[in-house]
Amino acid sequence: MDIFSDGSSKMHNGSRAAGIGVYCRDPVPLRISEPIFSTSNTNNEAEWIALAVSVAWVVEAKNANTNAQVNADHKEIVTRVMDSANALSRSG
Repeated sequence: MDIFSDGSSKMHNGSRAAGIGVYCRDPVPLRISEPIFSTSNTNNEAEWIALAVSVAWVVEAKNANTNAQVNADHKEIVTRVMDSANALSRSG
C-alpha cells in the first residue's frame, strides 16, 4: 500500500490532484474500493480518512496472516498506521 499524504508526491498525478490518495496493492482482498481519493475540503480531514483506510487494510492483512507493506511520504505516517493496526489486531 502506498499512502500519499500530501500533494508533493511525484509517483501518482491523481494524488496531487486530490491532495491525498491511498493505493492498495494488496495480497489480500479489500472490501474497500481502490484507489481511494478524498475530496475533503481540508488536507487534515483527508489525511484522517486515508489513515483509517490504511489501518483497516493492514488489520485485514494481519488477520489473514499476510504481511502488509506500507510506504508513505513521511516515515511517521507509516509508524502511526502500523502501531494502530497492531493494537487493533491484538484486541481482535
